[in-house]
Amino acid sequence: MNRRSIIVFCSCLLLFSLLFLRIGSLTEDEELSTVGMKQSSYSLTLGQTRGLIYDCNLQSLVNTSTQYVATVLPTPQNMIEIKNNNVLVAPNNIDEIIQKGKPFLLESNLPFVNVANVNVYPVSKRYTPKNQLAQHIIGYTDSSGMKGVSGIELAYNDLLNTNAQTSKITYQLNALGKPLLGAQPIIELAPENKSGVILTIDKRIQAICELAGARHLKKGAIVVMDPYNGDLKAVASFPSYNPASIASAVKDKENSPLLNRAFSAYNVGSTFKITTTAAALSSGINPNTVFSCNGKIEVLDVPFKCHEVKGHGKLNLKSALCVSCNPYFIQLGLRLDPSRFLNMARDLSFGKPTQLYDNYKTASGTLPTLGELQSPAAIGNLSFGQGSLTATPIQIAQMMSSVVNKGNTSFANLIIGTTTNGKSILYTKKENYPIKAMTEQTANLIKEDLISAVMETPNQNAKPSYTTAGGKTGTAQTGVKVDENELCQGWFAGFFPADKPQYVVAVLCENARSGNQDASPVFKEIADAMTKPATIN
Repeated sequence: MNRRSIIVFCSCLLLFSLLFLRIGSLTEDEELSTVGMKQSSYSLTLGQTRGLIYDCNLQSLVNTSTQYVATVLPTPQNMIEIKNNNVLVAPNNIDEIIQKGKPFLLESNLPFVNVANVNVYPVSKRYTPKNQLAQHIIGYTDSSGMKGVSGIELAYNDLLNTNAQTSKITYQLNALGKPLLGAQPIIELAPENKSGVILTIDKRIQAICELAGARHLKKGAIVVMDPYNGDLKAVASFPSYNPASIASAVKDKENSPLLNRAFSAYNVGSTFKITTTAAALSSGINPNTVFSCNGKIEVLDVPFKCHEVKGHGKLNLKSALCVSCNPYFIQLGLRLDPSRFLNMARDLSFGKPTQLYDNYKTASGTLPTLGELQSPAAIGNLSFGQGSLTATPIQIAQMMSSVVNKGNTSFANLIIGTTTNGKSILYTKKENYPIKAMTEQTANLIKEDLISAVMETPNQNAKPSYTTAGGKTGTAQTGVKVDENELCQGWFAGFFPADKPQYVVAVLCENARSGNQDASPVFKEIADAMTKPATIN
């Protein structure tokens, strides 16, 4: 019997020894310790930081607001105060939330609230305001502010979230899974996220364009571009939209506010006469060539009218550009080789999209085919920017850049690079290289003629008050009629200052009376706002 007792005792001793060793090994296991800690704690996410979108001067184009978030540890004593407090924004199901007994978050109107076991913390959050600058370029995020839905917010969503950090609060729990009332929670507030993407947009110029467009354009677009490197300094589309009311914008079929008109193709009209002029001069046609205008012209029984019913009489190339005479350019176009004419148009960016950033291109617009141009009437139409020709405001700005940039067509660029700290720049390699469309001599000749068209032509509404400029109007027929009236697109494409141009500008006005009446004043206002001398008080 003693022997049996000894055996039982030794067996129990061995089992307890093995159990002790097992317990020791479990306490040393880091993975199990981590799991144990998670089971004894409860975390709430206060907010996350998203990268910024900068202009070319590293000024933020997006808004980051400080919001106040209250962390609530519910107790029988503070339940009534939580529900009836004017500072805290309680949801309709607040009673249900409190009954769960877990810590929760509430929005706070103030940075402090005098309620037991309730603390308020400042949290930075990205948001899109109603009057966001460059709304059609920036795009918008979802309600969390962390997921891009359109524009740069969508295209660079991963990059903008690369350095995202989370602010959180962690509570300690007892064995029953209830918060320990005496224990201090652990607070982790994320630093401000200064990383992001840098655009070529200039915040000041963008604001000027949006103000001018809102004043003059019900529907239309404005593009301001550096003619030497293609950097887009402003891109504005009208009307804009409120990102908080996307459903309303989608339903607005008449105005289509979500459409970026700067990247969309429209009938071009007389701004294309710049291309016809470049093709003619490049083909060796003398700028002093004279044609007569009696108010209309027929090409193989197809009639074409001039806006000047009585006709302009005899004109050379310069005077024809200044008064925008259609019969002159039809006669000029009929002297051109169709193939060379089309090549010039392509070199000036017509008929092909512009790649602005990864997976995003503008519309390509349309050019007539070489087969279509076997018809003299089709050449006549193209010569003054009508027929099947369409183009985007971006393409019109690119065409004008060639005139300013010694015959080199610069292609639009929207991205400068990225930054990790809001100070240093990691430059993005440009993919859009200039094309030599015409000689410097040809470009300079057209440039001087366009300066005359603005600075010397009577009743030209584009003429600035504080600088000099050159440019060309356009009134494009669409073939669409409303109440027996044909809808027209009004254009102005120009540059300033005249002697040493810094910017090219394309203005589009949908459903215009004429380019000079509706688009030219927008150009003038932009040029004046950007060059008006500062007043000293």
